Amino acid sequence: MQDERPFRQYTEVLAETMRRVGEELQQPVTDVEAHVLSRSVGRWLPFSDAAESLRRLLTTFPVIVASNGDEVSLRQSTDLLGLEFTVTVTAEAVGAYKPSPRHFEAVAKIIDQRNIARSRHLHIANQIDQDLRPAKSTGFLTCFIDRHLDPAGQLVTADQSDFSPDLRFGSLTELTDALLGPAESDRR
Repeated sequence: MQDERPFRQYTEVLAETMRRVGEELQQPVTDVEAHVLSRSVGRWLPFSDAAESLRRLLTTFPVIVASNGDEVSLRQSTDLLGLEFTVTVTAEAVGAYKPSPRHFEAVAKIIDQRNIARSRHLHIANQIDQDLRPAKSTGFLTCFIDRHLDPAGQLVTADQSDFSPDLRFGSLTELTDALLGPAESDRR
């Protein structure tokens, strides 16, 4: 859908996507249903480890969020997490959705203005094609949060042998513990 026309608000993209999925499934979607989904983004629950891990990271590092969402939805999500990020870059602000390089160029500009080497910026994501490939091509270190576990708790991911992240963890908690040491509550 993104290739069909220039940038559209995330709420419009979600509503249109829901309508198209409904058509494919031969289950018509009403305008009200599409609207309800499109306005729900800011209430989507984060991964269970997100708030605490991000809170811990923010005590030591600047955290820049590059979101495919819009300003309102990101603010609602941020409020839900109870956090204030250092900087946010939204699809609405850059006029494109990832994997477009616009997000990564905007983040690179922020980092360059802070005189931080791009190779010292760690881009953390759980999407290889949407986030990690373009981040790596912008010169950032990459960390794949691979939340795909088999029943035994072992990481299993579709073959991504053509991409090698700089770091790989099964959760934000594992990454945060590796960077900062275990949380106080884990040391007791």
